[in-house]
Amino acid sequence: MDDGNKTLAYHRWEQGGTGDDVVVVANFSNVPLPSLNIGFPRGGQWHVRFNSGAKVYDPSFENGDSFDTTANPGGKDGRNFNANVGVGPYSVVILSQ
Repeated sequence: MDDGNKTLAYHRWEQGGTGDDVVVVANFSNVPLPSLNIGFPRGGQWHVRFNSGAKVYDPSFENGDSFDTTANPGGKDGRNFNANVGVGPYSVVILSQ
């Protein structure tokens, strides 16, 4: 949780591992965050699977600047990897491998 940016990011899984882990990022502010650095459970490519700010849901949405990202070694938020994630105002983004 980042009170200053009004964001929450967390890791969800059932068994764990590639194809099971997801990272959820929520932006509770009215400010887009095009490059929020957060911790990831493992390295490699992560794909945006859901973006609540996408224009497909409402033409007035900004698309939230969400993008696939690569998690690299380097501890962040209690995880061994980190990457930059884009998330629009009042939006949720879900990433998986």
